[in-house]
Amino acid sequence: MVHKTALLTTRLAFLLLSVCPACFGQIVRIHVVNIVNGRPLRNQLVDISNFDQRGSTERPDLCLVTDDNGEAQLELPKPTPASFTVKARLSEARWYCECLAVVITQEVTQKGWMSRSPDVSYNKHLLKPTPGEILLLAQATPWWVRILYPLMKD
Repeated sequence: MVHKTALLTTRLAFLLLSVCPACFGQIVRIHVVNIVNGRPLRNQLVDISNFDQRGSTERPDLCLVTDDNGEAQLELPKPTPASFTVKARLSEARWYCECLAVVITQEVTQKGWMSRSPDVSYNKHLLKPTPGEILLLAQATPWWVRILYPLMKD
């Protein structure tokens, strides 16, 4: 009797999982990458804001940290927001990045999204977002910027 109940429970769980994938939040992968060499930037903070469209980027709803592959994963809340804000908090002295953007959720999940690239040539075939991916491109600042940065700061 216990075996039949366990078997029935397993089949029911499998049926629910296969029929209702929309019951779970969709995962969005955020990659922070060095545009020059394609290497991931690990241990970088990524802020997610404006899930409810009333928030601000000053106080993020969620703060993620990139792993060794330069990736942070975000599970979208239910109901899924139409858009949200993503921002990589990179050191301005070390990195140039247009890493603050409001992204359209549907565009990210269907095609992927990529930040504007700094003025540098790169292989567009190697760095192309996939559906469900946000690709944030960063470029190392020149050595002289790193030296003069403390003087340039307000």
